[in-house]
Amino acid sequence: MDELQPISAALSALATQGWQISTAEQGWQLQREGHTLYVGMNTRWLYFTLPLPQTQPAAHYLQAARRLYLCKYAYDSQGQLLLQAELPLAELERTYIHMTVEALWRAAIQHDQPVMPSQPAERGETLEYFPRHTLDTYFKALKHEGWGFRKPLSLNDYHFHYKAAERPFEVYLAFNAAWAYWQVPILDAAAAADWWQGGQHEALCRYLLAVNEQLYWARFVLDEEGRVVLLLDAPLTLFTLERFRLSGQAVVQYAADYAYEVQIMADLGRDAGLARLLTADSGERLAFHN
Repeated sequence: MDELQPISAALSALATQGWQISTAEQGWQLQREGHTLYVGMNTRWLYFTLPLPQTQPAAHYLQAARRLYLCKYAYDSQGQLLLQAELPLAELERTYIHMTVEALWRAAIQHDQPVMPSQPAERGETLEYFPRHTLDTYFKALKHEGWGFRKPLSLNDYHFHYKAAERPFEVYLAFNAAWAYWQVPILDAAAAADWWQGGQHEALCRYLLAVNEQLYWARFVLDEEGRVVLLLDAPLTLFTLERFRLSGQAVVQYAADYAYEVQIMADLGRDAGLARLLTADSGERLAFHN
């Protein structure tokens, strides 16, 4: 397979950077300083999994995930905490693999450090990180699929609209010096405030981490106001037309697939019977998404 060439090259280079690499049953196993990173692939994705001990509440990891790039926190079907990442095989290259392994390693060694507040976003930038004319060209690849363009929010922040079958979504694409990242708010500020006050935030957080294990490339996170946001990022230097198209399609498809369930889970405080039913075994409730 052509996809194996950049993978083999990347693994050979990682072996010179302190990683011990062996072949596993369904891929590769990378070990370094007590951490084990599992790498596998299917017909469309290269995926990475790194188990970690959990010492904080589930909400901590969803808040921390907002500050990660290329990787996320997730729960597997047994409730094991993971760092996880996925890369599309389309246009896969060695650089992307290296950046992802580095992101996972950095997140692993900083695991369970306090979540620091985000710095306020700076407006009035004078440097355009991604050319507007290129973005206009890229957007033509999505426009026929239910997308609309709202307006630029600043020189590097854009607002889109996506009309899914069940409901519309507001979609934001932002750029900084190193990254392009999509954000789709799923639970607004008012609903988030009710959720936190209702005492069911742990159930929703555990649910979101379990969903993260099922998603490719994207992740659910919590922002400072407790709002649920679907996020997907990519290195700016690797933000090709194909990755723009795939990432845009992925983030709105996941929003459409999971928004209703997120709202139900956030509202469990209003129905004790439903809360008992849905929190009894979250793994079974996710089975139909596999």
